[in-house]
Amino acid sequence: METEQGFYLAELVKLVFALSPIALILVAVTFQRRRQSTRILFWLQLTTGFWLTLALANRLLFAWRGGLFNPKNDHSIEQFRIYLRIGDVTGNLETLFFLAFAILFLMQCRRGISSGGQAANPEL
Repeated sequence: METEQGFYLAELVKLVFALSPIALILVAVTFQRRRQSTRILFWLQLTTGFWLTLALANRLLFAWRGGLFNPKNDHSIEQFRIYLRIGDVTGNLETLFFLAFAILFLMQCRRGISSGGQAANPEL
């Protein structure tokens, strides 16, 4: 795959495999929220959407870097610094939203376990 078309196909495959788990989680949370609308599920859906958006932006930024820096360009060093800043910010925000998703997911699981346990044993 040394052609330009092969390069873009490989980048597309990387993008799909990197983002498909987050997209599936978003679909699952959306269906769960339709079944049972709670505040935690709303925030979980919102957080997952932002996480997916930031992951997409981060992956596209990494894929774009190949054609961004040209040694013949005088502004290459400044562009590289801007690229590193943007990459750092999007990477940190992606990690932050993953952490928020994990916390909300654990809160939802705890809520589901506690309400499921009480419904199964009404005498408790």
